[in-house]
Amino acid sequence: MLLLFSLLACGGAADVATPVPSGLDETWVATVVRAPERFDALVGTDRAGWIALHKNDWTTASYGGGVASQRAAAELAVLHGVLAGVSNDAWRAIGTTWEQRGNFPMDSALPRLIALASRDAGDETAATRWEKLPGRADPSLDERIALHARVRKGDADRGILLAASAQPMLEEVVSDGKRPFWDPMLHLTLSQSYGRVITAAYPTDPLERGLFSGMIDPADGAPAASRAKLGLTTPQSDDVEACRELVRGFDRALDGWKTALTATAPEAGKVLLDDLRLVDGLRARAIVDWSVEALGEDRPRCALAMAQMALDHEHPRAITPLNSPTLFAVLAQANLRTGHTREALDALEVLVAPFPETTGLDETVGDLAVLAGLDRAGDSREN
Repeated sequence: MLLLFSLLACGGAADVATPVPSGLDETWVATVVRAPERFDALVGTDRAGWIALHKNDWTTASYGGGVASQRAAAELAVLHGVLAGVSNDAWRAIGTTWEQRGNFPMDSALPRLIALASRDAGDETAATRWEKLPGRADPSLDERIALHARVRKGDADRGILLAASAQPMLEEVVSDGKRPFWDPMLHLTLSQSYGRVITAAYPTDPLERGLFSGMIDPADGAPAASRAKLGLTTPQSDDVEACRELVRGFDRALDGWKTALTATAPEAGKVLLDDLRLVDGLRARAIVDWSVEALGEDRPRCALAMAQMALDHEHPRAITPLNSPTLFAVLAQANLRTGHTREALDALEVLVAPFPETTGLDETVGDLAVLAGLDRAGDSREN
C-alpha cells in the first residue's frame, strides 16, 4: 500500500452495517476496496499518471503514455467539447447582440468568425447568413482555418494551435486602438484531436477504463447506463427540481452502499476508500457526466442544477480530486445558455491558469458581458 500514501488523502472512520445488494457492487470503487492489491498493481504501472488522474490534473496525466494517458485524453476530449459549446454560443450571442445594437462593424472579419462558430455548432443556416454579410478578408484567417482542418484530420499536431492560442488570432485597428479576436474554432479542434487518441488506443479492461471515473456500469460507461444500473429515473425535460431529485436519489444509494461496503472490506480497502475519498470522487464525476449529457440534450437548467450539486464547496474555485475541469466548463456553458453571462465568466476563469488555451474563450465571453452591459445600461462598467 505504499503507493497510496503518494496520493492526496484525508482520513475518515468506517461505519459497520450488513451488506445489501446494490447496482454499485460492480463499480471500480467496489473492485479496488474489496481487492486493494488490484489497485496497487494497476497504479504501479504508471504511478505519476494515475496520481495526476486522481487529482483531475489531466494535462500532467496525458504526458506519460500508457493507460492513464489514454484516460486523460478522453477527459480532455470531453472538456474541450463542452468548451467548444461555450465558444460557439458566445460567438453567436456576440453577433446577435451587436446586430441588435445597430452598429455591427461591417469592415471587420467578425461576420466570418461568427459564421465559423455557427458552422461548428451545426447551424448551417446561420453560418450561410453570416457568410453573406460584408466583411474584411484576412489571409491569416484563411491560414488558421486550413491549420484547423489539418489538425482535425490528424495531419498536423495540435501543439501548433496550443502555442498559437496564447495570443489573439486577429487584431483589427479601430478608432480607439485595436480590436482583438480569438480563435472560435480552437476547442472543437482540440476535442477532436484528443478524440483521435481515444480512437487509436483506449483500455478495454474494466478497471483500467473505470478507475477515478464516474462510470457505474463496467460494461457501459454511458450516463444512461449508469442511472439504469441504479434504477434512477432520467428526467426527460429541463426540470430543475426533477434533476435535483435525481442527484438526491443517487446520494441515498451511495450512502447506504458505502456503509455496507465498509463493513465487509479488508483494512487496506478501507484505507483506500476513506483516504482517497473514492465514493465522493465517483459521485462527483458521475454527476458531471450526467450534466454534460443534459447540455447535449439542450437541458441547460438541469445541467446547471446538477453541476452545482457536484461542486466541492470547500474549494469552489479550484480544480481538486472532486472538482474536475469539466465541472467548471459545464457551469460556464449552462450559465451562458440560461442568460447568466457573468456567472459563466466566473466559471471559465477557474480554468485559465491550468489551461492557458482557455484565455481566448475567457476574453470572448468577457466581450459578450461588456456588450450585454452596454445594452442594459447604455454604458458599461465591465473591465
